[in-house]
Amino acid sequence: MRQKNGFTLIEIVVAVAITVVMITAMINILLNSYRSSSRSKALEKVEEEGSLVIREIRRNLLMADPRSIVCPAGGTGDSISFESRMDSRMTTIECVDSNIASRSASIVPEQVITLNGSDVGVSGGCTTFISACNTDLNFPEVEFNFGLMTTGGGVDKTVTASRAFNVKVTIRN
Repeated sequence: MRQKNGFTLIEIVVAVAITVVMITAMINILLNSYRSSSRSKALEKVEEEGSLVIREIRRNLLMADPRSIVCPAGGTGDSISFESRMDSRMTTIECVDSNIASRSASIVPEQVITLNGSDVGVSGGCTTFISACNTDLNFPEVEFNFGLMTTGGGVDKTVTASRAFNVKVTIRN
């Protein structure tokens, strides 16, 4: 009888197949983890930019003279203008070309400040950026609705994140 010193071809093929299946499963786990991380980072970026935009909208409107607020026709639109209580100069907050911007005459020379970052854009359009504007009240109210969207960072540019934001500002004297 012959003595066996090695592995048979079938044993080697089975071992290679099991190794390939295990490596494929590990690669899928790593790719899913990477995509999930990319999605989380993109959503975090959108949340951060949205919070900054809301903070700037509030800051600008809380310094507005309530009697000077110029609402869009019909109460909804893509921009609102008002005078600052500090220096009586006009400020406009507007949504144009996938950007939310503040244009203030208080800044010399007058310039447009884009409130959302360059890698985060407005999603869903700007037509209802100002969704309600009521200056007939003792304390005027302005409501903003906007969506922001970005693509994931890193190598995977297919990951996107978006979120809708809504803020209501009441202007008091």
